[in-house]
Amino acid sequence: MPQCKAWQRSALAQAGGHVVSPNSSDEITVARDNNHVYLILTTSNPSRTWQIPVPGTYLWSKDGSSGLQLRDLAGDGRECVIVISSDGASLGAYLRVFRFKDGALELISPPNAGGYDFAFEPNGKGEEIVSYGKWTEEKLANVSVLVWDGTKLMSDPERAKAIFQQWMASLSQEVTGGEPMTALLRVTRAKIVLTWLMENRDYYAALSLCDALLDAINNNYLTMPAARPQKEVESLTGAQRADLAQTERLQALSAVHMMLSQIYEKLGQLAKSQEERVAARNLDTTATSKVEQIFRESRRHN
Repeated sequence: MPQCKAWQRSALAQAGGHVVSPNSSDEITVARDNNHVYLILTTSNPSRTWQIPVPGTYLWSKDGSSGLQLRDLAGDGRECVIVISSDGASLGAYLRVFRFKDGALELISPPNAGGYDFAFEPNGKGEEIVSYGKWTEEKLANVSVLVWDGTKLMSDPERAKAIFQQWMASLSQEVTGGEPMTALLRVTRAKIVLTWLMENRDYYAALSLCDALLDAINNNYLTMPAARPQKEVESLTGAQRADLAQTERLQALSAVHMMLSQIYEKLGQLAKSQEERVAARNLDTTATSKVEQIFRESRRHN
């Protein structure tokens, strides 16, 4: 049970959250005081105000949804209070879930719950909370699932594993499918799947993914304006800007060939690994030379 005490809400600055329970006249807000966040519960019967500290300095709202929500996670018609807060976007978020009990709020989530992305998925009874960790090229994002066990939210590793595998399958289909997307975005998402396949030593599946990825990049890609300062590109012609955008495809192809090199190295096929590494370097050199040529021609005509 969280520590609650009477609190004068007027002394606090609002931190962006406010809900009113549809099942009662209780009012729940989130407030901040000296960079500390508090969950404020105001009840009408009896008339009292309670303050519960939560970690973080502001409400998390990565996808535009509120960091303060009421949801029926147990499927019994009784609401849970979900608070998602953070100390900084790059650090991820804290997850705290409370349930009404005896006129107050009881913490029912694990003390270390958190993540970078959160989803509430129906599970036939109520809802489960799926949280995704941060992915980097060196570390695969973890997935955790919290489900109601009758008294509190508990981690479900088997459900998390199933969701993670579904996520990988969906990403594989997305990056190798026919839907147009920028070449570098396709590679960035493919790296998530490739990291997973490499961790599981499924090298031949990784090779198949790279082959399909090469076809997708060559046949179903969107070009985007190069991410360069406006002063650098404002003197370019329309054709030159289009050529500059096309260098993204060469950079993406270079990245895939470098990944192929790493896979062949794991398979012990060192000659093939070196061949792919050379192909990657050649593509990168071509892209770099193309960029230099575009700006050289621009300066000559201006």
